[in-house]
Amino acid sequence: MTDISFLSLYPDKATRVKYEIASLTKAGYSVEVRKPFINSSPVRPLTLLLRYITLLIQGLLARGRIIHFSNIPDFNALSVLLRRNKFVYDVRTGFATNMYYYTKSVLIWKLAIGIEKILYRRADVTITANKYLAMRARKLGARNVIVVPNYPLSTMEVKVPKEEIRAGEGCGENDKIFLIISNLTKLKPFELLFTEFTKILESYPTSQLWIVGEGNDKNRLEKIAKKLSPQIKFFGYKKIDELGSIINASDVCLAVYEDLDPRFQQFYSEESVWKTGEYALFEKPIVALNMVPDKGLICANKENLAEKMIFALQDNAHLLEKKTWKDSERILLDVYKQLES
Repeated sequence: MTDISFLSLYPDKATRVKYEIASLTKAGYSVEVRKPFINSSPVRPLTLLLRYITLLIQGLLARGRIIHFSNIPDFNALSVLLRRNKFVYDVRTGFATNMYYYTKSVLIWKLAIGIEKILYRRADVTITANKYLAMRARKLGARNVIVVPNYPLSTMEVKVPKEEIRAGEGCGENDKIFLIISNLTKLKPFELLFTEFTKILESYPTSQLWIVGEGNDKNRLEKIAKKLSPQIKFFGYKKIDELGSIINASDVCLAVYEDLDPRFQQFYSEESVWKTGEYALFEKPIVALNMVPDKGLICANKENLAEKMIFALQDNAHLLEKKTWKDSERILLDVYKQLES
């Protein structure tokens, strides 16, 4: 019999799900992955609806003694209510808060909150990506809540020397490199970042801003950047085994988010944002915009972002503690031992 059935909309793309499956498989559990029957692109409303329906069906077909649901959208787990299996509710962001942010509908928000409450009360264990989501889960009725942070793999390493990467971009030893690894979407304040970077060029004229990532807003952002400065450079998508060398070659790393409702901002903390943990592995100062404050982050706002980026060049006090997925894995395996007892 299968031990665990993972229920996820995009298990092949979700870093957290991939790491969890690998950890549980390594520990000797038999794991099956249940995902929508339909995963075609481009995404259209009808296609998306069919994905949701087929994932609900997958919940009914799951063979595992334990069903592990990776959240968003959370109504995809409602079929679990018809099962007697043990249930792990894996929360990386707040479903109702997301629904309200995208729809601005109070009715939809109330429906989503209702779904969350039902699932929290049904779950044998709720695991969350940070302590703020854990507090939220308890308020909504979760009984047994454990934080399993999004910490990076310890296998990230430097494969290309710092000097070689910098030389390839025309950078000398004393030139300052600011790095952001991110999806290129309108949910990230890139235009603000570009403007603030041009202010830095007044004091550090040979600086560069490196942007690693892809997204549906890339073409527009490239056009904007081209008008502002040739020192804003796009690297595109990079595999995980390439990122270590790029991070190591930088001077200051960035994690920036839009100015959102505080209920939404709590989803972005050093425990839940993958990139901050990856930056920390290489002991880089991290300038954070609209994240939950932490002593290891240099927190900025939209008025002083450039100032904080410059400050980070001279500051060695604000460094996040190095933590890896091995720390998260131990917690995850303890959760499953608990379920077996």
